[in-house]
Amino acid sequence: MPDSWAEAPEGERDLVYDATYVSQGNYGHPFGGHRSDAERRTVLEYLKTR
Repeated sequence: MPDSWAEAPEGERDLVYDATYVSQGNYGHPFGGHRSDAERRTVLEYLKTR
């Protein structure tokens, strides 16, 4: 797999995912930073039921 769009063969350039673009970043997001430990555990237990 090529490392960048420029290195990809012309026919495969639509398949290259470049995580350096702001809208395509792979940095994730914080989870529950504003919640207490008890609230986080409650949310996780709820998600296990889905």
